[in-house]
Amino acid sequence: MNTIFYLRLDQADALQEEGALPPIFHIEWGRDVVREDLEMVFVDIPWALLDPMELAAYLEPFGRHSSSLETVYDASLDRWLRRRGLKEWWLEQWKFPEYVDYCRQDYAEALLAKGLTRKNGRLPFWVLGFPDFAPRLLGGHVDRMRSLRVAADWEAQVLEDFAEDMCREYGMAVSGPFVGNPDHLEEALVLDLAGEGAARRALLDGLAPGSIWLDALSSVQTRRLVETRPGVTYFSMQKEWERLAAQSGKKSRFALDTALKNGYNTKVN
Repeated sequence: MNTIFYLRLDQADALQEEGALPPIFHIEWGRDVVREDLEMVFVDIPWALLDPMELAAYLEPFGRHSSSLETVYDASLDRWLRRRGLKEWWLEQWKFPEYVDYCRQDYAEALLAKGLTRKNGRLPFWVLGFPDFAPRLLGGHVDRMRSLRVAADWEAQVLEDFAEDMCREYGMAVSGPFVGNPDHLEEALVLDLAGEGAARRALLDGLAPGSIWLDALSSVQTRRLVETRPGVTYFSMQKEWERLAAQSGKKSRFALDTALKNGYNTKVN
C-alpha cells in the first residue's frame, strides 16, 4: 500500500483567538477511486503550526505500513508558501517527496472523459507525447475524433504501429507535429501527455478560442502558458485527481492532538 499525505491549509484554525483551544491537525482518510493500492491521508494544517519537521514526525505513524510516502500540496497551502517565499525552505526540511505520478492511463482516461463532456460531436485531437498507454487510450475515443495529430517521436515503433492500425481499422490518418498558424486557428482538444516546451508553444499558436487543454502532467509552467491564450480552457490532471480522491468515500475522521503530544487517534464527532 502506498500512502499520500494531502496537505491543506486550515483557514478556520488560522482565526483562533488567544486563549482558545490548542490548534490541531485534522486528519481524514480516503482511497483513490482509480488505484486500490493508494491510500489518502488528508491533513488540514493550522497556519500557526507550519513546521515541516514537526508535522512529518506526527504523520509518519500513519504511513508505517506503506511501501512509499508521498505528498500532494493543495492550492491553498502551495499559494501560502510561495507568496511568503517559504516553499524552498519547506522542501528542504520535508522528507516526503511530492507525488507526480499523474500521467497514467486510468487518470488520463478520467481527464479525457471530462474534456469530452464539454464539447459535442467530433473534434480535432492534438496529442503531445506518446507514452505506452496512448494507443489504448486514444483507440477508445475514435468516434469523437474529426482528425488526429501527434507531436512525438515518430521513429518510435509504438507510434508507427498505432498510425498504421488507425488508418487500417478506422480510416483515420494520424498526422505529424503541429505548425501553429495565427491566420488559420482551429478549435481542438489537446491531450498533453509528455510534450516539450517548444511543441506546446507551437501548438498553442494554432488554437482557436473554445479549445480545451488537458494537462496529464499537471505542470505549473504549462498552465501559465495556456492561460496566456484567451478562450482556451485548461484542465489539470492533478486537480481532477484531487476531486476524485476527495469523493472516494472517506473513512473515520480523526484529529491529531498537538498540544498533549499523545492520542494520535482522537475521534472527532
